[in-house]
Amino acid sequence: SDFLNDLNAGDETPGDVSYTVISTKYDEIVVPYTSAFLDGPEDQVSNITIQDQVPADLAAHLGIAFDSHAYEFVYDALEHDGPANFARAEQKWLQKNGN
Repeated sequence: SDFLNDLNAGDETPGDVSYTVISTKYDEIVVPYTSAFLDGPEDQVSNITIQDQVPADLAAHLGIAFDSHAYEFVYDALEHDGPANFARAEQKWLQKNGN
C-alpha cells in the first residue's frame, strides 16, 4: 500500500546505534519472516533467524519471547558494542547449558 511504502521509505537504521533483529521461520504473524529484516551495514545491523543457527529450535512468533537462544542474542547485543554476534552468543549459550 502507499502507506506502507511511505512508512518504509528512507533509512531503516538511522543514528549511531546498532540493531539486532531476531526472527523465526515459523512466524505466523510476520509473513514472510524476512520482512522483519533491516537493511544496513554489518557492523550496525544483525539479522538473525533462529533456525538458520539452531535448526532444531521450533520457536514461533510468541515463542521468541521465551526462547533461550533468543535471550542469548539479546544479552550479546546489550553486553557488547555493535549488534549481536551469533557465534559469540551461541558459545555463551553452550557454556551455560553444559555443552
